[in-house]
Parts: sequence; structure tokens; C-alpha cells
Amino acid sequence: MKTLLVIPNNKKDFYNAEKFNDTYYISLKFKDNFEKELQKRIKELDKKEFDVIFIKESLGPTCLDFTGIKLAWYIRLLSNKHKFKPIIILSNFDAVLIKKITFLGDILFTQGVYLIDEFIEGRFTPLKDYKNFINLVKIPLPLEYNSNHDLSNDWALYVWAKNFDVKMDKLFIKFEEKFYFQYLKAKYELEVKKQKVELKNQNLKILAIDDKKEWGEIYKKVEIEFYNIQDCKFNENIIEDYDMIILDLRLRKEDYKKEQKIQNYYSYKLVERFLQTNPAVWIVIFSSSKNAEIIQEFKKFPNVIDYIKKNHPEDKENNILDSINKFNKAFAWVKENKYLKEIWQIKREIEDILEQINFEKEIINELKIANELVFYNLTCNENKKKFEYAMLAIYKILEIIKDYFIKQDYKNKKKLFIKKPFNKSIDFIINDNLEIENNDDTKQFYFNSTAHKLKLILYYIDDKKLYDNKFLYDFFKEIAFYRNGFVHPDKSKSNTFNTLNSSLIIRLYKNTYQFLLKIASF
Repeated sequence: MKTLLVIPNNKKDFYNAEKFNDTYYISLKFKDNFEKELQKRIKELDKKEFDVIFIKESLGPTCLDFTGIKLAWYIRLLSNKHKFKPIIILSNFDAVLIKKITFLGDILFTQGVYLIDEFIEGRFTPLKDYKNFINLVKIPLPLEYNSNHDLSNDWALYVWAKNFDVKMDKLFIKFEEKFYFQYLKAKYELEVKKQKVELKNQNLKILAIDDKKEWGEIYKKVEIEFYNIQDCKFNENIIEDYDMIILDLRLRKEDYKKEQKIQNYYSYKLVERFLQTNPAVWIVIFSSSKNAEIIQEFKKFPNVIDYIKKNHPEDKENNILDSINKFNKAFAWVKENKYLKEIWQIKREIEDILEQINFEKEIINELKIANELVFYNLTCNENKKKFEYAMLAIYKILEIIKDYFIKQDYKNKKKLFIKKPFNKSIDFIINDNLEIENNDDTKQFYFNSTAHKLKLILYYIDDKKLYDNKFLYDFFKEIAFYRNGFVHPDKSKSNTFNTLNSSLIIRLYKNTYQFLLKIASF
């Protein structure tokens, strides 16, 4: 049996080194970084291989520093050659007393670790069940971390930086030298090697907002702009320059208070304001918090498309691969729905125009509701026919205008009546070639169509111009074609389900705006 004795220099005469095959001296001083020194000694010890290791319980400047026991921990956590070998702790203290003094005493009650007061020869059982060992022992959260939230944030930074090859020497040293980090790594079988997971931002313009400046280096690596909320007051108007916002949950010191209400979080207030500014700038909350109530509160916002948790070592179901896959899914969704920013802009322009149109209040309210429905139908996740319903909302705007101006002469169905200031009876047709011709029985269906009535309205309010407004005449006919194809699929040759798309909806909506401009300027 090849044995090793590990003792401080000042104990040379106290233990008979001749009884051991090898002796390794460690004398730690107050000024030493104990964690760094002990980890370095593990690498030195692994240059040889022993069957049993004897260690004095304290290797530092006091008899109660228990650095020898911590070395035993490091052997279990880090050693390549001695992780399972029997470890004998030499001490005059009782195991129960040591455990009361320090959490390090947990290891004394695990398989393969013995506590004796002097060297004895015998057969010592090695550690066989490592999983059982790591589940028996527990290291408390270091005092430097106020909560698991702080640990989660640091851990997520560490893992993400490793994954994307971002150099953060201070952060890496802070983590890798920590005893607690080595414990977490062993307990949760964590891999912090580069996983080669790619974040595909889909060429979107994305802004990340966080109170930890270290995240800026990671986001920069994947071409995402970063705003450190602690630098200065955030200019909320800039969000319209972006397609998507990645938002941390706790951005102010007061957000970390336990009594702080969710609605008072600065991030919550930002989401509310972003919703008013442009709800088509989509938001992903990226946070260390696993609080279900918080998650549900944020998911109530229509502009929040996901809540992604920052990686925590204890959360095996949420590793970096899962997080990046969620981000990639969100990016792909935002790219697919990027057109909604333009839809929202047209919606606001129409709202401004409606304020200038001199219709009765009830009619204006109807127009506003129809205008709201365009954006709503396109963003309703449950709406599988969103383009069709958006088209119908646009068509509704035109129908309200048509019904406001045009009245049917029921005594003489071949005539229409246009409201004041014209107060005219109409019995002629503007045909597809933009020519005026008399109405007859063969043209009656065309005469009474919504598209033709809209032509007549435009003809009168724009000083009887025809060719100058050809694009709008074509638009009236086109949207009526799509509307009839959807409402009367059996009678129509059009297949709106396969035809309508985001580009077409934008064009129909823009033409509606142009028509409303004519109405407003009349």
C-alpha cells in the first residue's frame, strides 16, 4: 500500500514520516489565497499516484482553519488520480464537533473518508459511489452572493462567455478559483466547455438592456447592441429603431427588494411604455428569476413573446443550449413578423388622418375600431387566417366610408345618391377603362358594387379626376376581389388563403391611407 502524508512544515517532528511512502509539506499563511493554493497543490499531487492519503486537518496558520479538510474536498472534486482513494484526516477533534464548527465537516461522514488522531495501518475502503457522496455533502451559498439570483447571473455570464469565446479574465478567475464553483461543477456534472451553440440573430436590429455591463461583451460577439441601464437614463424613444428588445428583469437597486411589487419593477414599466410606443417592437425577458408569478405577469403583455431564464447550475432543464434555441426561435418569429412595425406605423398615420376628417363622431369611432382591428388580427396568435381578417378590417374602413357618402335609391334601383355637399343622383358608370358610360340592366351588378361606389366617391371628392387616381380605382377592385373570395368562396374564383401575405396587406393598408388622405383634404 503506497501512502502519502500531507502536513504543514511545523509538524515535521510530530509525525513520523518514515512510516509513509511519501510526505508532502504545505504551510499556508494568512496572506495566501487558500483556494488558489489548494487547487495548485492538487495538480502537484496528481503527478504521482497513491493508494491512501493522510492529511492533517489544518494546514494553515491556525488549528481551526481546517484547510486540510478543504484539501480533501478538492481531492474529491478536482483530482484525476485520487478522487476515489481513501482519505484519512489526522485530528484530535471529534467529527461531530468539526461539523458543528464548519460545513467542511460533511465530508467526514462520507464513504472513503476517515478521522483518526494518529497513523494506523489497516485496510481503508475507497469511495465507490460518487453520486451518493456529492448528494450527501452540501456547501452553503457564499456570503458574497446575496441570493441565488446573483449566483445565477454570474453563472449565466460565465457559461455564455465560455460558449462564445468572450474573454472575461476577471469573471473566470472569480469563478474558477472558488471552492463553491468546483462543488457546483461536480454536483451537477456541469460542462463549461465550448458547446459550439450558434445564436442566429436573423440580421435583425436587436437591443439588449441589462444592469450588468459584462453582458455587453457577450452581446457584442453576436452582433446585438447593448445598453447598460446604469450608465444613464434610458431614452425610451429609441426603441422604434429596433426590431426586438432583450430585457433584464431587475434593472434598478430597488427591484432587488423582496417587498417590491412586480408592477413597480423598472422593466415592467418599460414594457408598458414600449407597448404604447410601438407594440410591434417585440420583447424577450431574459432573467435569473424563476418566480412563476413574475413570468405570468410579463407574459400578459402582447409585445412580450417569451420569458427566457438565465442559466442556473441547479436547473438541469434550462441549460445554455435550451436558452439559445429559445432565442433563435424568438428571432425567427420576429423576422417573420417584422412587417408589423410598418403596419403599426400606417395604423398611427391613419389615426392622425381620422382626427382631420369632418365626419360625425359616431362614424369616426367606427373607423377607429376598424383600424384597430387590422393590427389586432395580425397579432392574434390564435388567428390562423390573420391576413384574411386583416383584409376584412381594411375593407370595413372602406365600407364605412361608402355607407357614409352613398345612399341607395330604393324607388329607382338604377340610381345612387351621393350625400352633401354634392346632393346628386347618380345613374352612370365609371368602367374599368375609366370611361363614363350610361347604366343599363347588364351593368346593374357592377353599378351597385362596393368597388364602383368607392370609385364614384373618389370621382366627386377629387374634382372628377379619373386617370390621376387610377391606382386607387384598381385598389378598390382588388380588395373587393379578395373580400368576395373569402366571404363567398364558392362563388369566387379567388383563393385568398393562398394569395394574401404580409406584403399585400401592407400595400392594401397604404392605399387605404391614401384614400383617407383624399377624404381629409376634401
